[in-house]
Amino acid sequence: MSKKIYVLVAYSSDGRLYDLGYSPSLKEVRKAVNSEEVKEQLTELNVKECEYWIRDNYYPTNYYGV
Repeated sequence: MSKKIYVLVAYSSDGRLYDLGYSPSLKEVRKAVNSEEVKEQLTELNVKECEYWIRDNYYPTNYYGV
């Protein structure tokens, strides 16, 4: 059986989705929302406003809030 992987997703105000990172730990993914690495990624992608969602590899089309 495969291990569940959580993916941090940014849903930008213009409707685009960006995968920002992943981890087998839901706690780590939630903690990454406020990290410098994620802020730098959003700056590089020129994303000004976004909502954060999480998805997993078992149900990749279902998103749920941070």
